[in-house]
Amino acid sequence: TTMNDLQATKSRLAKLRKELPVYAFRKQIIETMQQNDVLLVMAETGSGKSTQIPAYLEEGGGILESPSTTTKATNDRNA
Repeated sequence: TTMNDLQATKSRLAKLRKELPVYAFRKQIIETMQQNDVLLVMAETGSGKSTQIPAYLEEGGGILESPSTTTKATNDRNA
Protein backbone atom coordinates (compact mmCIF):
# COMPACT_ATOMS: atom_id res chain seq x y z
CA THR A 1 0.00 0.00 0.00
CA THR A 2 2.99 2.30 0.31
CA MET A 3 3.17 2.69 -3.47
CA ASN A 4 -0.55 3.41 -3.58
CA ASP A 5 -0.14 5.99 -0.81
CA LEU A 6 2.69 7.66 -2.73
CA GLN A 7 0.63 7.77 -5.92
CA ALA A 8 -2.33 9.23 -4.05
CA THR A 9 -0.12 11.89 -2.45
CA LYS A 10 1.47 12.74 -5.79
CA SER A 11 -1.97 13.09 -7.35
CA ARG A 12 -3.19 15.37 -4.54
CA LEU A 13 -0.08 17.55 -4.79
CA ALA A 14 -0.42 17.86 -8.57
CA LYS A 15 -4.01 19.01 -8.12
CA LEU A 16 -3.01 21.53 -5.44
CA ARG A 17 -0.22 22.92 -7.64
CA LYS A 18 -2.72 23.59 -10.41
CA GLU A 19 -4.94 25.50 -8.00
CA LEU A 20 -2.23 28.04 -7.12
CA PRO A 21 -2.65 31.40 -8.87
CA VAL A 22 0.84 31.29 -10.44
CA TYR A 23 -0.06 28.09 -12.32
CA ALA A 24 -2.08 30.09 -14.87
CA PHE A 25 1.19 31.77 -15.90
CA ARG A 26 3.39 28.64 -15.95
CA LYS A 27 3.96 28.53 -19.70
CA GLN A 28 4.54 32.28 -19.92
CA ILE A 29 7.05 32.16 -17.05
CA ILE A 30 9.03 29.36 -18.69
CA GLU A 31 9.04 31.04 -22.10
CA THR A 32 10.05 34.40 -20.64
CA MET A 33 12.95 32.87 -18.73
CA GLN A 34 14.15 31.05 -21.82
CA GLN A 35 14.29 34.38 -23.69
CA ASN A 36 15.46 36.78 -20.95
CA ASP A 37 18.09 37.04 -18.25
CA VAL A 38 15.74 38.47 -15.61
CA LEU A 39 12.12 37.94 -14.69
CA LEU A 40 10.40 39.93 -11.96
CA VAL A 41 7.21 38.41 -10.62
CA MET A 42 4.95 40.29 -8.26
CA ALA A 43 2.02 38.40 -6.82
CA GLU A 44 0.09 37.92 -3.62
CA THR A 45 1.38 35.91 -0.70
CA GLY A 46 0.44 32.26 -1.17
CA SER A 47 0.35 32.46 -4.96
CA GLY A 48 3.18 29.95 -5.42
CA LYS A 49 5.97 32.36 -6.42
CA SER A 50 8.78 31.03 -4.27
CA THR A 51 7.81 27.35 -4.38
CA GLN A 52 6.40 26.77 -7.83
CA ILE A 53 8.38 29.06 -10.13
CA PRO A 54 11.71 27.31 -9.41
CA ALA A 55 9.94 23.99 -10.03
CA TYR A 56 8.52 25.27 -13.33
CA LEU A 57 11.96 26.39 -14.44
CA GLU A 58 13.43 23.01 -13.61
CA GLU A 59 10.60 21.18 -15.38
CA GLY A 60 10.64 23.56 -18.35
CA GLY A 61 13.80 22.46 -20.05
CA GLY A 62 16.22 22.52 -17.15
CA ILE A 63 16.58 26.29 -17.01
CA LEU A 64 17.88 25.95 -13.46
CA GLU A 65 20.64 23.58 -14.58
CA SER A 66 22.71 26.51 -15.85
CA PRO A 67 25.38 27.50 -13.31
CA SER A 68 24.54 31.16 -13.92
CA THR A 69 20.86 30.75 -13.05
CA THR A 70 19.66 31.66 -9.59
CA THR A 71 16.26 32.35 -8.13
CA LYS A 72 15.48 34.88 -5.43
CA ALA A 73 12.28 35.46 -3.54
CA THR A 74 11.49 38.39 -1.30
CA ASN A 75 8.48 39.76 0.50
CA ASP A 76 6.92 42.92 -0.87
CA ARG A 77 7.87 44.81 2.25
CA ASN A 78 11.54 44.04 1.49
CA ALA A 79 11.52 44.81 -2.24
